[in-house]
Amino acid sequence: MNGSQSSTTCDHYPSCRDLGKPKIIEQRFDYWGTPNGIRRRIRGLAQDFTYKIVNNSIKIYGQTNGAKWLKWQIVEDDRVCLICIKASMGGREGFYKPSWFLPIGPPRHFGCRCFWILYFEEKEE
Repeated sequence: MNGSQSSTTCDHYPSCRDLGKPKIIEQRFDYWGTPNGIRRRIRGLAQDFTYKIVNNSIKIYGQTNGAKWLKWQIVEDDRVCLICIKASMGGREGFYKPSWFLPIGPPRHFGCRCFWILYFEEKEE
């Protein structure tokens, strides 16, 4: 090294300059730019797109065929996010009339596993 610093050296780490150690070349590993990362992202987008089509079809089917209630159903495990929990408790404890403005989704976000359940009879209150 000739003492000149390039943009890829560790200028922001004073210990490298001060202790006379060789310069550290900063390497940034971007998983999503690798072939495996791209394949994983495409599979995730395809799954979300499929869920969106199926859930919107269920919602429209319920609205046009006399469903009394739609219920936002979450997958009850330890991976459920707060966005989905909030949507599942919206309306009347997760139940929505087909004539109401319904929340966006499901899927509400990337990797969402929620779905609509149709009820063709009045729910007991």
